[in-house]
Amino acid sequence: MNSRGLSRQLVAIALLVLPWTAHAQTEISCDITEIKVEQLSNAVEVRLKADGLLTVNMNRDDIIDPENGWSPIRRDDIPIHITNARSGIGTFADVSTYPVNYIELLTPPESREGVGLDVRVVLYKNARMRNISVDNIDESRGFSVGWNVLFDVRKSPSRRELVVTVWSDRHEEVREEIKPRYEQNLAAEIAVSSADGLLDVNVVNAPLSAVMDEVAAVVGVPILVDDGVQRLATVRLAGVSIERLMRAIANGYGLSVSEHDGVWAISDGLPGSIAPYVAGQARVIDVEHIGAGTAIDLLPNFLLRYLHPSASGDSIIAHGPPQLLDRIEKDVRLLDRPSSLVRVRTAVIEMYDTTASERVWRFLRGGRSQVSWDGSEGFVRFRHGDRSLERYVAYLTALNGRGQVRVNVQPAMLVRADTWGELFVGEKQYYQYVQRRWQGDESVKLASAEAGVRLGCWTQTGGSGLIGVHVDVEVSSLRRASGPTPIIDRRKASGI
Repeated sequence: MNSRGLSRQLVAIALLVLPWTAHAQTEISCDITEIKVEQLSNAVEVRLKADGLLTVNMNRDDIIDPENGWSPIRRDDIPIHITNARSGIGTFADVSTYPVNYIELLTPPESREGVGLDVRVVLYKNARMRNISVDNIDESRGFSVGWNVLFDVRKSPSRRELVVTVWSDRHEEVREEIKPRYEQNLAAEIAVSSADGLLDVNVVNAPLSAVMDEVAAVVGVPILVDDGVQRLATVRLAGVSIERLMRAIANGYGLSVSEHDGVWAISDGLPGSIAPYVAGQARVIDVEHIGAGTAIDLLPNFLLRYLHPSASGDSIIAHGPPQLLDRIEKDVRLLDRPSSLVRVRTAVIEMYDTTASERVWRFLRGGRSQVSWDGSEGFVRFRHGDRSLERYVAYLTALNGRGQVRVNVQPAMLVRADTWGELFVGEKQYYQYVQRRWQGDESVKLASAEAGVRLGCWTQTGGSGLIGVHVDVEVSSLRRASGPTPIIDRRKASGI
C-alpha cells in the first residue's frame, strides 16, 4: 500500500468520526449547586439549581403502565435522570416536609468521568404523575389536586433548574416569614450564681451559647455548644444542679444533651450534622398493625423530620433527643391498634332453566326484601332484606343439590376493616401483538391476559355492630380467537 492510498483512508476515517465527536461535545456538563425547598399551602416545590444547562430524562415505564391503559403508576418515589450533571452538594438532601421525605443524588456506575445523576425524590405517600415536561417526555394527565398526592416534573424556562412539585392531599397554613428571635436584637439579661453546689439562673433573651459560657465559668466544667444551635434562652431556675439545668434546657428547646468524662455537649435535635448523632439517640419503633407509612402519616407534620420508615415498612426509625423519642413512641403505641376483621363470603350462581330462575326470583321477593333484577345484564341487587345470610345460603344450596342451579365459585376472604383486599385465583397467559403508531412505524409488544376468579372488597365497621362492605366479583375464562389476541369472557357482579 502506497502512502497516497494510506492518506485517503485516514481522511475517510476522519470524516466518519468527526460528526460523532461534534455531537458529543454539544452536551456540556454542569454541577448541581443548590436545592431549594418551598412549602406551599397545597404542595411542596423542590428546585435543583445548576450552573449550566440541564438535560433531563425520565423512563416512561417508571411512571406509566402500558398494560393498564397507559394509566399513571402509583409509586413512593420520583426517579429522574440528569445526563450531563454532577452533584456539588453531596448525595443526600433531607427535606422532611410532607409529602416529600428526602432526595438522593447518585452517580450511576456507567457514567463517564462522573457525569450523570440519578435523582430520586422519595415521598411519604404513594403518588402518581400529573404533568411531565422534560427532554424526552411531555405528558399531561390533568388530575385535579387536593384528593391524592400527585407530582409535576419540569425544567425552568432558563433550563438551569429542575422543578419538582409534589401536590399534597393536605392543606398547610403558610404563614408570613418572620425573623427568628435571635436575629431581632432583643435586650438580653444573664445572671448566673452558685451556692452549695446549686445554681440560680436568671436569663432573658440571651444567646444559649453565652448562657452556657457563663454557667461553665461558675460551675467550673467545660460545656460545648454546637455551632448549629441558635437559640435565645429565657430561663428562671433557683437551686438546681447542673444535671437538672441541662435536662430543662434540652426539654424546653428540643436539643440533645450529653455528658462524657465531665464534658457537657449541646447540639440540635435534628440529624443534620455529626453532632446530633453523638449527643442524640436513634430508636427503632416497631409497628405491628397499621404499617410504618400509615403511622407516620397520622403523626403531626412537624415530627416528620425526625422520622423515616424502615425499608421493610414494619418499623419507624426515629432520631432525636430522648424525651422526644419517648413521646413519639407513646403516640405510635396509641395509633398501632389492631382493627376488626371481617369475613366476606360470595357465590356465583348459574341457573339452568326458567323454572329455576322463577323459584329463585320468588324466594328473593319474599318478605320485605327489596330486590331489583335485570336479566339482560345478569345482576340481582338487594337493597335490604329481613332474612339472614344463612337462609339465603341454605335455599341456594338446596337448589344446587337438586341440579336446578350450579354454584360455580365461592370465593371468600378475611379482610381487615377499613382496608381494600383483593384475591385472584386463576392463570395468566402471555401473548404478542403488533402496535402501530400514527407515524407509521410498528413494534412488537408483550402483554398478558388473566382468567379465573377475582374478589375485591372494602369493609367498614360502625357502631352497634354494623358492617358496610363493597364487593366486586369477577369470573372470567380465556377463549382463543382467530387472531393472536385471546378473547376473555367475563361475568361481573358488584354491590354494597
